[in-house]
Amino acid sequence: MTRKYTYLTDEQKLDVIDLYKNGWTCRKLATKYNIDKSAISRLLKNNNIPVEYDREGKARLYTINHDAFRDFTEQSAYWGGFLYADGYIHKTRPIIVVALKSSDREHVEKFRKFIETNKPIRTYEHKLNGKIFMSCGNEIVSKDIVEDVKKYGVGRPRNPLSINELPNEYFPHWLRGFIDGDGSISKTKPRISIVGDKKLLRIIDDRLIELLGIIHGSIFKHTVSHVYYLEYYTRDKTKKILDYIYKDATIWLNRKRPT
Repeated sequence: MTRKYTYLTDEQKLDVIDLYKNGWTCRKLATKYNIDKSAISRLLKNNNIPVEYDREGKARLYTINHDAFRDFTEQSAYWGGFLYADGYIHKTRPIIVVALKSSDREHVEKFRKFIETNKPIRTYEHKLNGKIFMSCGNEIVSKDIVEDVKKYGVGRPRNPLSINELPNEYFPHWLRGFIDGDGSISKTKPRISIVGDKKLLRIIDDRLIELLGIIHGSIFKHTVSHVYYLEYYTRDKTKKILDYIYKDATIWLNRKRPT
């Protein structure tokens, strides 16, 4: 079937640019607007938008290392744990979203550096109970990354059983990432608190018992928010866990690491 060579209105041109910035490929845009793919590329270039190409030859706006999560490494395990806690995967498209409060922008920069992307960090404004909150983050479009992070339990839905399959040497880095996303470490008393579903928390607790020889932590359900917590209180337990997750670490959320 021969494609028609139609012209885009000014409004359609703005729509094309906006959709491209949000992950659409030139090929998909060409199909949507019934126009040749080269015309889409030319429009982007005329508006000073760099056009990159992915492995399948499809035009892409930003560069990225699609193999960032392919192999087990300290950093991939850390970010796998962090994404399990604080990441979001789109329902129908291969997109991972990482968004944190604006004061944690430096940590989003670390994620950008890890996946080697030149996509700029976006700033978001949220309103809640009459107050305005600011956050920042990245939307990453990559089928390979969405597939590779599954071994860290990241997906729709999340798979806590995958954590049982993590090699022992990478589990502390995954756990450090998860705590940075959904946990807290007290700086005034010996306490580590981890938030998650009950199955995941039991898996974490069991692995720490096996690897560190500590006694079970306390798992309980919050009476108001109805989420589960895994907590460790004693000085001996918390020291063993902190020494374990920070040993040989090169990446962490600065405000959570105890001094």
